[in-house]
Amino acid sequence: MTRLRIIVEVRLNDEHGPRPIGIMTLGQALKLPDIPNLEFTHPEPAIAKLGQFVSKRELEEFAARGRTAAAATIKGIRNIPQTEEN
Repeated sequence: MTRLRIIVEVRLNDEHGPRPIGIMTLGQALKLPDIPNLEFTHPEPAIAKLGQFVSKRELEEFAARGRTAAAATIKGIRNIPQTEEN
């Protein structure tokens, strides 16, 4: 069965400026430890394309609201098959 996955970019924003960490699913991003300067692209692709980054707390709020279904309808989101790594 194929499930839709939301992908976010993770970066560390410190005194050296923003440094990319990686790209991962929303679920993987939520499992990261609480590191104060981590930022994530907005989980809704239309907003992420504008360069909007959010904190882990905001990412958790997005997931708790169940917005993943709404985000799936926005143009630009990718269908990624579910695997053990996701």
